[in-house]
Amino acid sequence: MSDSSLLLVDWITSGRHERGEKWDFDLYKSTNQIFHDDDEPLFLDTILLEKGTCGGIAERMQDYEVIAMVILLGPKLKHVQNQIQEDVKKIMSQSLHMPTIGSRQYTSGHNDQCLTKPNFLASCSVFGPKGIGVVTRIAATTTESVYNFLQHQLSSMEPLLGVRPYS
Repeated sequence: MSDSSLLLVDWITSGRHERGEKWDFDLYKSTNQIFHDDDEPLFLDTILLEKGTCGGIAERMQDYEVIAMVILLGPKLKHVQNQIQEDVKKIMSQSLHMPTIGSRQYTSGHNDQCLTKPNFLASCSVFGPKGIGVVTRIAATTTESVYNFLQHQLSSMEPLLGVRPYS
């Protein structure tokens, strides 16, 4: 229905570290499909983590312990969509800001030790007719950082749900 709204959170963690599990599997596949009123595909997504010939999943994921996808769709969530896009833009511009000396920025050719890998990466994309949906993708080094992000971003949904999400 055109007045329906949807929140979907799909995330995976790297495993139980206390037991030595860190991305300790050969294959993970998650598929999400959302269809419009007339059974037209609106959103199709597959995450595939597979052990490759050039190393395992743990080597490729490096220090990242969580990957997540958040879908916000529909008119009742428009304010959350707008807020998450603004917040992700702000978070990532601060996180990826390269230090400068005078007016010259560091680049990969200058002093690489000043560049650090962000602990939290996120991106947002609009999808669907008239931009009715937003998908946010996240990679983070801690489960807590994703949990805190979701708790903050979805807190304005309390009136719709009757409870605070991720509280």
